[in-house]
Amino acid sequence: MFKESCSNYVYRIVREEGLIKGLNALKYRYHNCRPNYYILEDKGKVFLITAKMDLIDESSINKKVLLRSDIKNCH
Repeated sequence: MFKESCSNYVYRIVREEGLIKGLNALKYRYHNCRPNYYILEDKGKVFLITAKMDLIDESSINKKVLLRSDIKNCH
């Protein structure tokens, strides 16, 4: 569901910021890469709401997820 795969994301964080930050990134992705997310549009911006209720900006959402989802409008 993320633009950058979870494994690539964690690997990049470990390389750039070290093991501790990488472990935190792994924990975050493990808890948030789950089904039961939904896509929300508000004031022309698109967000993904994870099952854990985290808000993910459109720039981090995989385009395939956006294409196959029903976007809910928030007004």
